This record gives sequence, C-alpha cells and structure tokens, in this order.
Amino acid sequence: MSDTYLNRTFGTATARNKFTLSVWLKRGKVDNNAYHFFFSSYASNSDRMGCYFNTGDTLDFYGVSYHVATNRKFRDPAAWYHVVYKVDTTQATASDRVKIYVNGQLETDLGQNTYPAQNDNLGYGTSSYNLYIGNYEGSNYFYNGSMSHMHFCDGYAYEPTEFGETDGTTGEWKIKTSPSVSYGTNGFF
Repeated sequence: MSDTYLNRTFGTATARNKFTLSVWLKRGKVDNNAYHFFFSSYASNSDRMGCYFNTGDTLDFYGVSYHVATNRKFRDPAAWYHVVYKVDTTQATASDRVKIYVNGQLETDLGQNTYPAQNDNLGYGTSSYNLYIGNYEGSNYFYNGSMSHMHFCDGYAYEPTEFGETDGTTGEWKIKTSPSVSYGTNGFF
C-alpha cells in the first residue's frame, strides 16, 4: 500500500559516518509529482537524511548539507532494481563518500554531486532520530511499490557483491538471500 510505512527510534548511539543500505525495489506508481522515500531518518529539519526516487525518477541520497543523485531515470514499474547506497564519510576523496549502485553497477553519471564533508556525521544513529521505511518523517512522501531484502549495515561500507551476484547462465543480477554481513549497533535486515 502506498500510505503505510514502518518506523522506529534508534537505540544506542553509533558512529554516524558509515553505513550500507541494500534493498530490492519494484516501483508501483511512477509519479513525476511526488517523492518516493523508501528509507529516511529524521531528528529535525536541520538534521535528516533520505534515500528515495525523486520527482524526476532519479535515485537520490539527501541530507541538509549533501545531495547525490543519478542522472539515470528509473521508470519501469515491471522491473526489480537492486539499489545499494554505500556511504563512508571517512574517505579522503569526496566522490568516494557516497556511492549509489543499481544492479551491481556504480552510477557514475550524476545530476547532483554535493558530497558530505569528510568525517561528517550523517542524519541517523542516536535516540533523537526516527527511522522510516517507506516514508519520509511521517509525511505524505510514501514509497509506492514493493521492497524486498532490505539490509541496513550500521558502521560498515559494503560492496553490492555482498548482496547480489551475476547469474552465470542468464547474465542477470540476482539476489543473495543470505549475505555474510554485519549489522552494527543500529542495523537490521
């Protein structure tokens, strides 16, 4: 349903500069007039972050001081997309701090590339933050579609090959149903 979501409050504080989000997404409604948040965290208007399909059907990673988005548009409601956000603000090179992968391939053609500052604390990871799956901050920005095998690895920056692999027969990207990853303090599957 497009008007339901999950939320929880983070528990014990964590280092807020590194995480991996891996999720399989199938869009329901492609709507150029709406944001479709599948993952977000919110403490206040000045301290938040989100992963979503933007109004132009791009994949975005957004926070108050950073915004990284693909140029490629994702408009096929029949397709499953494996999306991985690999975020590590400890990296010296700005473009290494946020990487967006789709079906195992790094998205290099970016429409937005304002990266977090080195060692920046991101908008998640303490008890003041609420985590939302399928929504942004309890607002009207619901995710419309299906999600499967969401992994949030708190404190770890994993490659997409931890969560998916190329099928030797078909050449298609396929899911690894039991990845060998750590979830850290506030992570989950």
